[in-house]
Parts: sequence; structure tokens; C-alpha cells
Amino acid sequence: MDLEHFTHELKRRGVVRAAGWYAIVTWIVMLVVSLTVPILLGPSTVLRPMYALALIGLPIWCGGAWLLGAHRPEPAPEPARARLGAGGVALLAAVSVLLVLSAALILQGPKHRPAEARSIAVLPFASLSADPADAYFAEGVHGDIITQLARLADLKVISRSSVLPYRDTSRNLREVAAELGVAAVLEGSVRRADGRVRITAQLIDAETDSHLWAETYDRELTDVFAIQSEVASAIAHALSATLTDTERAGLERPATIDSEAYDLYLRGREYAARAARTDEDWNNALALYAQAIARDPGFARAHADAAQLHARLYWFGRDRTPTRLALARAAAEAALRADPELPQAHLALGFYHYHGFRDYPRALAEFEIARQGAPNDAEVSAAIGYVQRRLGRWDEALAQLDAAIARDPRNALLPYERGLTLFNLRRYAEADASYLRALALAPDDLTSASDRGRLHFLWTGDDAVLAAAIVAAPAAAAHDATFVWVRFERCLRLADAACAAEVAAGAPPALEMQELFVPRALLEGHALRLGGDARGARRAFDEARAALQVRTEATPDDARVWIVLAMTQAARGERDTARAAAARSVALVPTERDALLGPRYLLRQAAVLSEVGDHAAAVALLERLLAIPAELSTIELARDPRWAVLRQDPRVRELLGAAPGKDQAP
Repeated sequence: MDLEHFTHELKRRGVVRAAGWYAIVTWIVMLVVSLTVPILLGPSTVLRPMYALALIGLPIWCGGAWLLGAHRPEPAPEPARARLGAGGVALLAAVSVLLVLSAALILQGPKHRPAEARSIAVLPFASLSADPADAYFAEGVHGDIITQLARLADLKVISRSSVLPYRDTSRNLREVAAELGVAAVLEGSVRRADGRVRITAQLIDAETDSHLWAETYDRELTDVFAIQSEVASAIAHALSATLTDTERAGLERPATIDSEAYDLYLRGREYAARAARTDEDWNNALALYAQAIARDPGFARAHADAAQLHARLYWFGRDRTPTRLALARAAAEAALRADPELPQAHLALGFYHYHGFRDYPRALAEFEIARQGAPNDAEVSAAIGYVQRRLGRWDEALAQLDAAIARDPRNALLPYERGLTLFNLRRYAEADASYLRALALAPDDLTSASDRGRLHFLWTGDDAVLAAAIVAAPAAAAHDATFVWVRFERCLRLADAACAAEVAAGAPPALEMQELFVPRALLEGHALRLGGDARGARRAFDEARAALQVRTEATPDDARVWIVLAMTQAARGERDTARAAAARSVALVPTERDALLGPRYLLRQAAVLSEVGDHAAAVALLERLLAIPAELSTIELARDPRWAVLRQDPRVRELLGAAPGKDQAP
């Protein structure tokens, strides 16, 4: 059959007309379905097979038309060359369009929002309750919706601490979304009264300011968890996020079935989240968690949050007793018994190992389990980064901190921790930029300000940045132990007796820090010695030594106390005991076990050895410290007076001949 005859047969048998009508009708059906299915059912896998069936059905339909039209009569004679005519051309064009579009749709698959569009910030919910004191309830519901969303791997969710600054904001939503790096924003309100709760929520596309989804829930108070689950699921559908079976099950599992227990828990969480973080606030939080647990012993979240608080009280030196650690472990294990898959339970157990024993590998294992359950939780990413840093995995630590910052961009702690990591790597310019970011978010952050000042001294030998931070510090700085110590060490570096005496006079009885425990008497002794009062200095050093010895008997494994005891004994000229105490502190926190804190103890051990005359051992430690990540630079070695006697050593002169303050990792 030649082409001319075949074309004639297509027309005679009605195949061209059948194909055209098939194309038109099929395309209309697919267009309607592709527009309505995602709206009614959310992201669906129905569409792609439909497109494939339409394409497969075309040759079947045309084949049927060919067979059925075999006995159709011949049309009236035409010129020798058969022509399709205008109608035939249109129908063939429709077939071509169908083929092309169907193939494109099959290759493309169903339309989903791109990954960057599956990002959301949940702004603080307005409390519409009659009693202003009920605001904590709206804050709790808001926080729990964020926690639910953080469990969904296919979403990017901004942490609560970064959205809180936008409470009652009049800012344009597009600006807010741009600052937080998201495509969608959820707004809502909560009203609680007479045993009922009314929650409204609306999801807005920040680029177009159009509503992607909105709903109002008016139910019994006991349904609050079901509402949170429904809101999270609706957001996931609206943003075309895929939920796994595990994620869906996690959303549907209520935290507690006791509304009164939930209320007590939210009250406790409000105390725990307060910025001041006083012992009174934390103890109030623990008391309320205990009441919630008494009503519902299976309340896993309450157990987990209590465990974290117990571990923090130990870590920050508020209560360094075995009893406190036992409470932390018991609470974490109770949380895991109640809900073995709860990410916060594994996070709490990880912090027990981290804060209680510096057992970083076991902590990391628990944090990794928590990340599987809450891949969007910035706190989990940050915790992994902190542990990786302690293990000496600096690049992994930076990657995790960057991931945390992406999900919690307004949290000043995270750029501070990133700056601290880069500071130790001697990447000073990058560290400075991170500290500046932290200060832009929290201008009164004393830790970022003082660390940045220390960084500039190690980087360039410039003391002006730290001096400016001290002048600009608010009155509350007098109660910040770390800032007081930074100020005092600067006085010693400047050999300024009046400065040292002023700081010592305003210091609390003891400076409790993560790295050091310093009695005020030690500050007074150094100030008196700088001022030429040797006898008064001796009395102050005696007082400090007595206090520290009592402390070592009470907490014999506290490296913070041993290193300060070594510093005190060195000031008194007790060579052997000072060496032994310094070695004890280093043995408790070895660099091989803790790559962040270990070098700090080595550095102070070097200062002790230098003061008691063991110069060779001190120089060996300095050489080692300059070869690893540490807060030491050749600029500091050349300018700090505590190293003056060592600068006569040929090995130190050789070190100082190297490029000082190099801005790179060792």
C-alpha cells in the first residue's frame, strides 16, 4: 500500500476524524482532572497514569476506527492526489498536540511545589481568651504545631525562637517571609473558654499574598491535639509535602489524653523558656512538670522536658550532685518507656550523656535517633553540631550549625556558636562575621561581645574591640560570671591594678562558668599583688585555696575546680601541688576526648607551668596547641604578659617567626 492510497484510506474509513475527536475529548477530560484532583484530594499519583492511558488509548481507538470503517462506501471521486482538506488538517494537528502534551506530562509527572516552596514559618498565635494570663496556652499550642511540623522531612520549618520576634508585627508578610527564608506563612489565633477551644489558622503564600488554606476549629478542649494534627496535615497537603506512614502516625499520636495535665505542662514550659533562666524559674517548671506527670504518668513530653532541665542544672553548675544526674536519667528513661519514638525523649537522653558525663559518642547516637524523628528541628541539628565539635569533627559541626541556622535564623545563639567554632579553627574573619550576626540579632549579648573582643586580640593584637564591649555593657553585666572573668583577665593583661581591684570588688562570691569555678578571693589576691600588697595578696590566695579544696572534696571530678586550684597554688609558689592539680584537670577533660574544652585546660596548664618555672613543659604545650584548633595565636603569644618569660626560649622565638595569627585552620 503506497502512501497516497494509505492516506486515502485513513480519510475513507474515518480514522482522521475519530483521532481528532479522541484528542479533543481526552484533552478536555485531562485538563479538568488535572485542575480539580489536587484541589479536592491534595497531591495525587492518579494523574500520571491517566496521561499514560490516554496516550496508549490513541492507537487502540484509531485501530478500531480503521477496522470499523473498512466497509464504508467510497466517497465521490476526487483529483488523483488525495487531500485531507482544512478539517483533516485541524484534526491531525489536534492529534499532534495531544501526543506532544501527553508525552511532556508523563515525563514531568504531577505538578508539585518545588522544594524551596515547601517552607513555612508559623507566626505566634494571637490569644483571644478573656483572661490575659491565658496567653501561655496560645503560645503552647503554637509551639506544639511547630513541633509537629518539624517531624516532616519534606518541609522546611522555622523554629519557634525565630518567629517569636514577629509577635503582633505590622510588617508586610512578604518581608517577614524573606527574612526567615520561607515561601509560606501560617497565622492563627486561640481562644479558650468553658472547656472549649477555638483555633483559627490560615496559610498564606507570601509571594502572592493568596490563601493556600484556612480553617476554623471549634471543639472540646480535649480535642486540642487532634486539631494540631489536622492543622499539620493540612499544611503538608497545601504545600505538596509527602508524608510517610511513620510521620502520619506521629502526627496522630496525642501527647496526653488529660487536658489538665497538658495545661500544667504548658505552664511549666513557659517558666523553662524564660530568658532569665533563674533557678526559681527552672524549679517552678520542674514542679509543674511533676504535677502534669502525676495526672498522666505516660506523658512522655513532660518527662523529656524535665530530663533536659535536670541535665542543664547539672551542666551549668547549679547542682552538680549525683542526685541531679539520677533525676535526669530517670526522667529520660520514663519518656522513652512512654513513647520510644518520641524525638524529644532521645534528645533528653542524649543531653544526659552530654551534660552529665561528657560521653559524646553516646550523646551523638541519641541525637541521631532524634534527628530521624524530627529532621526539621533546629535544636536537634545544633545538638549534633555541638557534639561533633567536641569530637573534633569541625567540618561536620559547621554543617550542622548551618542547618540549624537555616531553620532558626533569628536565634542569636546559633551564629555565636558558629563563630566560636571558627574562632577555634583560627578562621578569624569568618568568626568575626558570625559574631557580628549574633550581635545584630541580640545587641546586648555579652558572650558574643566579649568573645569578639578576645578574637580581635588574638587575630590582630587589637584591644579596642574588647574595651568598647566593656564600656557598652549594660549594668546586668556585673552579674554575668563569664563577662566578669573576661574583664578581669584583661586587667591582668594590662597590668592595671586599679582595674583589677574594681572588677574584684564588684564580683559575686564565686564565678561559676562552664570552664572555671573561680572564688572572688582569687581575683582579690591578683588585684592586691598587682598593687604591690604581697601580704594582703597571700591572705586572699590562702582564702581562695581553702574554698577550692573544700570544693574538690565535694566534687572530686570537677575539672573546673582543679584548674583554678592549680592557678591559686601557682600564685602561692606551690610548685608541685600546682603541677599535680593542673594535670588532674587535664586528665578529667583530655583534648582527645573533648576537642573544644580540652585545649582550654591545656592552655591554662601551660600558664601554670610557666608561673612555677617549668618552662620547657610549658613551651611544649604551646607548640602542641598551635598545631591544633585552639584559642591561641602567635599574636597572643607575642603580646600577652603571662608568656613574657617564655618568649626568651629559642623554640618560642621560632614560633613567633612564623606567620602570626594566620587566618586558617591548622
